[in-house]
Amino acid sequence: MQLLIKALIVVLGFLICSGVIYAQQSDGSNNSPQKTLEDINQAIRSEPDNADLYRRRGIALKKMGQFNQALVDFSRSIELNPDDAGSYSERGKAYSKLGRFDAAIKDYDRALDLDPQNASIFTYRGASFQKDEKLPSCDRGLQPGHSDGPELCPGLQLSWGRLQKSGPLPAGD
Repeated sequence: MQLLIKALIVVLGFLICSGVIYAQQSDGSNNSPQKTLEDINQAIRSEPDNADLYRRRGIALKKMGQFNQALVDFSRSIELNPDDAGSYSERGKAYSKLGRFDAAIKDYDRALDLDPQNASIFTYRGASFQKDEKLPSCDRGLQPGHSDGPELCPGLQLSWGRLQKSGPLPAGD
């Protein structure tokens, strides 16, 4: 029994030293958004040019409903790392929450340019098209028996075209 306890202590020590446990806590999943925000603010003071920290702070702000402040951080993250599809996608979500669907779709388009097989970006992009009242409804085209679905919904048509151009999707596990 003592040997098992010693082994667990060694493994726990290794995980703490390797940063695995810290990484799990620093993503905000075990902390309140406010505590996560405080931790990330402290990290940004140490690493002001770390794009990932700005994206993570933007996510925390978005969870707190502070969408305009989140936009600032997502934009800073993109400025520091313009090839990060995640920052464009997160900024698109914030724009969508503010009802700025044109800006959201533009960010989702850029995210798809960088990560063309990311299904969640297609989903969020399609939702922005659906929420944008300037576009026709997709409802009828998505019902069984209607073969003209993509023609009735520009967002669906554009997303389907991008998906086809991206090539084959990876095989499931």
